[in-house]
Amino acid sequence: MKKQTLTEHQLEALLSSNAVCAPDDFSDRLVARISRQAQGNASVDTSINSPPTPITPLWQWLALGTASLAGVIQVIGFVFGIWAATTAG
Repeated sequence: MKKQTLTEHQLEALLSSNAVCAPDDFSDRLVARISRQAQGNASVDTSINSPPTPITPLWQWLALGTASLAGVIQVIGFVFGIWAATTAG
């Protein structure tokens, strides 16, 4: 069991007592506020302030090509190994 600090203990005591209680319409107001913020954020055009997409450097394309070639060679070797194992027996 996790050891609680004094502030967590005090918070638990406050929440369990009737001294602190949320208003009846708290959840409705909270959902309405979140909805308003979500609608406000959806209408903002982010394409104006977005930074330009960087061009991929040549060395990254070369690395991708090399890795792809190595992958194709591995697949061919695997298929050849299966073929050799099935025809040997």
